[in-house]
Amino acid sequence: MNITAVDHITINVKDIEASRKFYGETLGLPYLGQVDMGDHELTYYRLTDTTKLELIRYKFESPDGNNSCFTKGIYRHFCIAVNDLDRAYADIRTAGMKMLTKPAHIEKLSFRNFLFEDPNGVEIEVIVKD
Repeated sequence: MNITAVDHITINVKDIEASRKFYGETLGLPYLGQVDMGDHELTYYRLTDTTKLELIRYKFESPDGNNSCFTKGIYRHFCIAVNDLDRAYADIRTAGMKMLTKPAHIEKLSFRNFLFEDPNGVEIEVIVKD
């Protein structure tokens, strides 16, 4: 097998409007369009030249997830790299997201990072490499 890229990352949203505002306005991700699949709707944003973010809004009631960073056997988070970590922290904090950590230097990994939750409770890590 020769993996050439990560095509997309999917989030089942709790609040599509809050998610659109956060990903489209706060993070400034380019909007790529929407597809109505009948019982659910897909909204796409570009993360990188090869990777999309796919937001799924189901048109029926379903339970909310309740994982923590210590829950075993789950997908935990995705990580985005930025040029200015302090600016990203300020912008995301101003947007009202739940901040999980403050910016810190992780010496063993040679980067600075912080973690937060998006409007859906999904953990996201933000880094700037040394």
